[in-house]
Amino acid sequence: MMSIRNWLIISLLIFVCMGVVGCGQGGDSSVSEVTPPTLPATTTTIIITATTNPSLSTTTTTSKITSTTSTTMDCDVPYDGIVSINSGESYVITNEVFVRLSARDNVGVGYYYLSEQNIKPTPEAAGWVSVTSTIEYQDMIPFVLSLGTGTKTVYAWFKDIDGNVSNGFHDSITYEGTKPISVLLRLDGGGDYAIKRNISVAIEASDDSWITGYYLSENPSKPALDSLGWVTASASYLNIYIRFDLTAGDGLKTVYLWVRDRAGNISDDFSQSINLYEWDYADLVSSVNSLFAAIDTNDKFHIGYVDTDYYLKYMTNKDGSWQTSMVYDLYNVGAYSICLDHNNIPYIVFNADDNLLLASPSGEGWQINVIDTNEAGGGNSIAADSNNKLHIAYYDGQNDHLKYATDVSGSWQKETADSRSYVGQCPSLVVDTADKIHILYVDASAFREHPRYAYGSYGSWSIENIDSNDNTGYHNSLAVDLGNCAHAVYYDWSNRNLRYATNTSGSWTPITLGGTYGFYPSIKIDKSNNVHISYMRISEEDLYYVNNDSGTWKEYYLDGLDNKVGADSCLLLDSSDNQHIFYLDSMYKILKYCYKK
Repeated sequence: MMSIRNWLIISLLIFVCMGVVGCGQGGDSSVSEVTPPTLPATTTTIIITATTNPSLSTTTTTSKITSTTSTTMDCDVPYDGIVSINSGESYVITNEVFVRLSARDNVGVGYYYLSEQNIKPTPEAAGWVSVTSTIEYQDMIPFVLSLGTGTKTVYAWFKDIDGNVSNGFHDSITYEGTKPISVLLRLDGGGDYAIKRNISVAIEASDDSWITGYYLSENPSKPALDSLGWVTASASYLNIYIRFDLTAGDGLKTVYLWVRDRAGNISDDFSQSINLYEWDYADLVSSVNSLFAAIDTNDKFHIGYVDTDYYLKYMTNKDGSWQTSMVYDLYNVGAYSICLDHNNIPYIVFNADDNLLLASPSGEGWQINVIDTNEAGGGNSIAADSNNKLHIAYYDGQNDHLKYATDVSGSWQKETADSRSYVGQCPSLVVDTADKIHILYVDASAFREHPRYAYGSYGSWSIENIDSNDNTGYHNSLAVDLGNCAHAVYYDWSNRNLRYATNTSGSWTPITLGGTYGFYPSIKIDKSNNVHISYMRISEEDLYYVNNDSGTWKEYYLDGLDNKVGADSCLLLDSSDNQHIFYLDSMYKILKYCYKK
């Protein structure tokens, strides 16, 4: 029999062993094997031997205890997921992008799954991409967005090596694969020419999302996104008016437009061409009611004008800067004109108190001489011949005749050049290279006005009718070419057109130039016998210019906009046949000047 002491020792050892392995079953003192109810694992065997006291004649008992160490199952999913498309950009112009992925897992991330569908995949789903297992995973993965512009969202899931699938992570980007569309590019109001390098430009363009800039250039090469010259804009539909400077030099100019959107798409180019016919402009003096101008052999200008107080003044830039002097300050100055002799001395003929007066320089002032009286000079024109003799055509208001005066003989002589009744208004006189006199004026004898032409010299005149159209001839101007043929321009009241006529063929051939309401015309002929005309289009109250130097008549708008400009237009040609025009801004009473650059 086992003593009580030996039993206690065996029991204590069994209890200790059970505590070591963490699990066990009760039993008797016989040999037994204790197996823990856990998953397969490492087995630990403990042999316990109890020896009885030999003096008590007891036997030895051995116990064998087997223990299995349990391993806990992994149930945690990957975490700290990050998805970033194209490094966090908001917009993309192509559907081929890069997605940065990042996640962590206690055991190891072994797979990722990308989709534009927010549907969590099962562990067995097709589409999982295997990666080298790592506790902290990150990579840059190419991805192709679905077709069609708009906001795109990419979803990502991660799976560890034990098959645990993470929650979804996502990022979004706007796919703008469509280029902006240029709808309209209009230069200087859509005309075919420009008179200034700085022109107006109308731009209209649209985009699926948002326009962020436009680029204008005369260079047809498409600009890069970072090129200098992009102008910031912000609109889904761009509709703006801006100014643009053309490159210097007359000729055909082509302007190209590109538009970009916020994704970086650049439109195809859109272009329009315009001919540059450049003029320059200046305001000379204010408080002016009317004017007349001449140019000397040194290309200096001499201007007579009546101010808003009706004083007659003279201004010139012959000494390099503009200088002004008083000519006549006795008020009530009417029609007047100016000429220069071949010594560049100015003469001004004008009407005051129904008298025809002539002003000529005298020392620091002006000498005034009376040429005719009794309602003389209500309309007048003056010119000098090659001998510096003066010739004046004027209207005799008392008798309704055309009169002519000259100092060819050394003293002033006057005569009636056309004695028909109601003729002589609005005379325009020029002297040709042979010192013959040409006069354009109005014949209102039948109360149906017509332009009329007188040619000759003192005591000998030939009279011709120019145009059979009624109500024509007012607002006129006359010039002669190198062959001493006459060129006339005048207004057609009936048809409200500007008319031009010449006798270069031996007889007068009138044509309509097409300018509507062509008031205040001025005509000059250049050294190539080309015709140049300025006038005020009264329907718009703008200044226009016409020439035929290309073989056909071309008309150009020069000035106007919201002001009333173009009255008393006076066109001059310098020694290089460049055009210069003096005219009035009737709204603000400003004497203005423009010239061909």
